[in-house]
This record gives sequence, structure tokens and C-alpha cells, in this order.
Amino acid sequence: MSNNTKVVRKDIQALRAVAVGLVVIFHLWPNRLTGGFVGVDIFFVISGFLITQHLLRAVETKTFSVLTFWSRRIRRLLPASIATLIATLIGIFLFAPRSIWPNWIQEVGASAAYFENWLLAGNAVDYLAADNAPSPTQHFWSLSVEEQFYFILPLLLLPLVLTLKNSRKIRPAFLLLLGTIVTASFIASIILTFTEPAGSYFYTQVRAWQFGAGALLAAAVLKAPTSNLFRSTVAIGGLILIGFSSFYLQGSFDYPGYWALLPTVGTLLVLVAQVNSGWLNRFASIRPVQFLGDVSYSLYLWHWPIIILFPLAIGAELGTIQKLTVILLSLGLAWLSYKFIEQPFIKMGKLPKARPRNAFAFMAAICVGLLVSTSAVSNLTNSSIRDELQQLSESQVTLDPCLGAGSKGPDSINCLETIPNSGNLQPPLELAAQDNPTLLLPEYCQGTQASDAIPKPCNLTGVEAKTKIAMIGDSHSAQFLAPMMDLAKKNGWQVVSFSKGGCPFSLAQRKHDTVLTEACKNWVKLAMESLINEGFDLVMTSQVSGVTWASPVGQSQETYSELGQAQIWNQLNSAGIPVLSIRDNPRPIKAVIACLVQQTSETYDNCAVDRKLGLLFDPQVGASNKVAGSITKLLDFTDIYCDSKICSSVIGGVIVNRDENHITNTFARTLGPYIEVEIKKLLQIN
Repeated sequence: MSNNTKVVRKDIQALRAVAVGLVVIFHLWPNRLTGGFVGVDIFFVISGFLITQHLLRAVETKTFSVLTFWSRRIRRLLPASIATLIATLIGIFLFAPRSIWPNWIQEVGASAAYFENWLLAGNAVDYLAADNAPSPTQHFWSLSVEEQFYFILPLLLLPLVLTLKNSRKIRPAFLLLLGTIVTASFIASIILTFTEPAGSYFYTQVRAWQFGAGALLAAAVLKAPTSNLFRSTVAIGGLILIGFSSFYLQGSFDYPGYWALLPTVGTLLVLVAQVNSGWLNRFASIRPVQFLGDVSYSLYLWHWPIIILFPLAIGAELGTIQKLTVILLSLGLAWLSYKFIEQPFIKMGKLPKARPRNAFAFMAAICVGLLVSTSAVSNLTNSSIRDELQQLSESQVTLDPCLGAGSKGPDSINCLETIPNSGNLQPPLELAAQDNPTLLLPEYCQGTQASDAIPKPCNLTGVEAKTKIAMIGDSHSAQFLAPMMDLAKKNGWQVVSFSKGGCPFSLAQRKHDTVLTEACKNWVKLAMESLINEGFDLVMTSQVSGVTWASPVGQSQETYSELGQAQIWNQLNSAGIPVLSIRDNPRPIKAVIACLVQQTSETYDNCAVDRKLGLLFDPQVGASNKVAGSITKLLDFTDIYCDSKICSSVIGGVIVNRDENHITNTFARTLGPYIEVEIKKLLQIN
């Protein structure tokens, strides 16, 4: 996304303006421009094209140097990005709730070291991290991929320069090498997009072919069409492809994969056309378009942190006026960054005394300093939050009967009908996003990876007992770990947790990537054997609602998932094992914690979700009517979460959700008394 001073083409500057405009509009109005994310693809192709031109020009003039190339990229890109990261870090400290600090600060460090794309790829397949609120440096994933390309490309060219003394042979050899890489990367993109859709969007190897496509075009030295009409026709064809992909593509598509051909080919056509006359050139040459192209890199850097932090700063969601304000702020900062950071550092690199080693020293000092300092702050903050939540957890062993779900119980008439102000909410707003089950897991409990097919049951109480209860399912089953540990201690039960993110305890299959789909199938089978053969007295389960099921052709997702659920419960019932199933909690609004932080009113109604939108399809409901036996019970807390119109974000002074679909440990604990009653009924305990 960097600018190039060797070759200034107005059509390329205009293409940059289109790309950054698409990205900004998409981030502000995603429902209006569903495929605006293709702006990033346009940048990738442009970068591959211009950088390859630069490298091959250096080869032909015998000035090729890997170190010199790297140092120029550092001077061009790093100062502006570091300035953005430091400003963003300050914004996080000033405006973001403390519970979000560890994740967001960690991403600042990853962005400084340009491996943000790999951190996001890992989080995308980590079902505990996948629902983290978008960080203000999340957009650095594309800059990370680009920097990795800048690092690798000259190293690919270097062996050819050293071994082929005739410079005329270097270009065709490089073309062959690029063609091989582009082909392999494109094939990998198609395969990984379908087999690992969660993380592949960010993979470097999945995106390399787009840079390579631009590089191939530059290495091929195709002559521009001589006919102005033909040039315009080719360019318009490219712009139509870009425009079509911007409006047609959606986040639900398997992307990048073959869909990425649309913006990639469109960009290549505009580059090939090299329009330099006619009405299209006149439009591309107007000052606002060229200005936007000039500041495109800085605008890309600044717009996203402002989008994330501005609502926290003003204590309100982004409406139309606020979004227009974000655009103006972003443009202003982009111009300042371009004029006083980008350009001065670029000019410094052209001075006779400029040395590549100085650029490397600057890069190493700043990047390592940011990475180390942010890692330390992230770890310290995370440790502090965990300690505070642990103390809160210990203080909640005996809960106020009117707290949380207790305020909706049969005895709630005795509770005060007042909602605490934000300073008295539990857990405190600054801790809520971290109030999750991992805080309570014993050290000997092992987590599961996407590929794990063998269950890793964990005895949460650490001792054996007469009554043995299993908790099994995905992360929405694990979110009841807190009340179950409380009940186990109170009643002398043994509770064993079987948990695997993304895997419902059902014979029906969720639609996942190939790895997780196969792992879940085997995991459920082996877990079932353990439940039947290891003397469990009761199985408690729950699962996330509103997911896509891999139903066979001719059968609806609803029927398929309900039958698969009922079948596995029937198997347990046939073995004499009762089942307690808990209907999934409603889905809250996006960024619910951030919404609560912004509220000045004490009702928090602005952060509630419409009941019809919050209650998503849960096959456990229909399956409970299909179970043959009478020892399966569906526990439905909908009337606690919701009234006739809305599902609340704060109930009885307790924050309900820690992210965009899980509930807090604290609220889960307040559901404990209800769960205890049903368990005792199923076990026939007085």
C-alpha cells in the first residue's frame, strides 16, 4: 500500500484512491458495500506490480541490492505505521475498558513486528479467542502480509542475479519462478479457503498469488495498447470487475479462493491499459482523486483505529454524523502523516549520507521496543485482571439471592427493583470481557486444538465422588463450568468436563472446515463411549445456537440437527443416564461490552437486543420433544434473559455477556440454583 516515487502514474494513484475508498466505506457501511474488502486485494496487486518494476530496473542498471531495497521500504512504510501504533496505544489506554487491554495491546506488538496476520489467523481458529472484539490494529494484517512479501521477493531474485551473469536471462528466469509461485499459491488459496476458512483469509501463502500476479505483469513488460479507445475499454472492463466484486461479494463467501480473481483480474486490466489520455484520464487526474491516492497508505493506517476508538471516546455508537466525522478525522490525520512523516523520511533516504544499516537499526529498535513493551504490559494487565476476577469469584461463593438471575426467580418480589449504576455492576465493566471459564480451570486440565479428535476429560473437582456428572459440548457448555464447580463443592459431586470448541455433543455435524469436521465426528464418538462406560450418573450439555448444519440434500438443517441431537440423547437414556440440556442464551448486540461502557443511563436498554433477533435456532429445543424416554430435561432460561420484547444485557446488577455470544462467569453462577434443582430431580436427590 506504499507509494512509489520512481514511477508516478496517475491511473495507479487513482486506483489506489478507489482501493482505499472501498475499504473505508466498507468498514463504515458494511451493509451498503458488502464486498468493499476487495480494496485490500487491489493494493496487493499494485504493490506486486510496482515493487517488481523497481527491482528489475535495479537489476538492469546494476544497482540491485537487497539491503538497499529493504532500507527504502523501511523508510517509506515504518515511520507512519509506528506513529499510528503509538497513537493507537495511547487511545487504548485512554478510552478502552481494561478487560480489552491485554488482547488489543498484544495486537499492537504483533502489528509492530508485522505478524498480525498470523496472530489473527490463530485467533480465528481458537474458539475462545474468535469472539474477541475487533482491535484498533486489526487492519495491520494486510500490511503484515505486504511486508512479508517485500522481505521475500528480493531474496527470490538474488540467486538469479548471482548465478546468471547475463542480465537479459534474469527476467525470463524470474518470470518462470514467479509463475510457479503464483500457480502454487492460487491452488493453495482455493484449497485452504474451503478446508480452513476461519484462518486462511489471513494466511500469507493464500495471498501471495495476488502480489505475484502484479509481479508477473511487471516482469512480462507488456506494451500498452496503442489505441486510446482500446485502452479505455480495457480499463473500464477492469473497473467493472472491481465494482461488481465490491457490491456482489459478501463476508459469507469462501474468500479469497477463486472469488478473489474478480478484483485481481480487474486491477491487472487497469494496470495493463495504462490510460493516459481521454475522459478517463481527466477524471483520474483531478486533484481530489490524486490526493486520495497520495494519502492512501496513511488513510488506510489511520481510519480503522478511529472507527474503533471514536465510539469509546464519545460514549455513543457511530451514526451518520459520527461516521462522516470519522472520515474527516481520518483524512486530516492522513494528510498530516503524509506531509510530515512519510515524505520527510522518504527524502532522508535519498540523501548521499543515507545508509541502509541506519534504517535497519531504526527498524529494529522501534519494532523490538514496541513488541517487548506491549508484551510486558499485556501480560501484566492480564495477570492483574485474572487476580481481580479470581478474588471476585471467591467472594461469590455465596451469592446474593437477588443478584443476576435471582432477580427473576419466584422470590424476586423481595428484591429491590433498582438496577445498580455502572460503578456497582458485577463483574465490573473493566473486567467483564475476561470473566470466562479459563480462569477457573485447574492447571492439569488440557485445552483442545481444532485437529484434536481424542477427548481430554478433566476432573474439575480433583477427587472422586459417589455422584459423577459429565459436562460436555462446545464452549457454550463450558460457560456453565463456574456454577457446576460451585455445586460440586456444595453437594460433594464429581464433575468431569468434556469440552471442545466448535463441537456440539450431537450426531449431527456442524458445517466446519475439513479438519474440524472430521475431528468433531471422532471426538463425539469417543466421548460417548467414555460417558457410557465410565459410570456417569448424569450428562449436562449445551451448545451454541444459530450455526450452519451440514444437512444432507433433501433434509432441512432444522430436521437434521434435531434428529441428530435426539439420537445421541436416546443412546444415553437407553444406558440409563439422564441428560440435562440447557437451551442456549440469546445472542447479544455486537460489541456489547463497549456499548455498556458508553452508557450514561442506568437502564442499559440501548444495549439490549430485540428478542426476535437474539433468540436463534437451537436444535436442543426441538430435540427435547423427540426423545423417547423421560430422563432428558431441557432447561430453558429464556424468560430470565428476556421479556416479551427484549433480551437484556444487564440483569439484576450483573453483566450478562462477556463477548458477542458467551455469558460471563458471574451471570452463569447466578443460574446455579436453577441448575441444582433440575439435577437433583433427575438424580432423584432430595
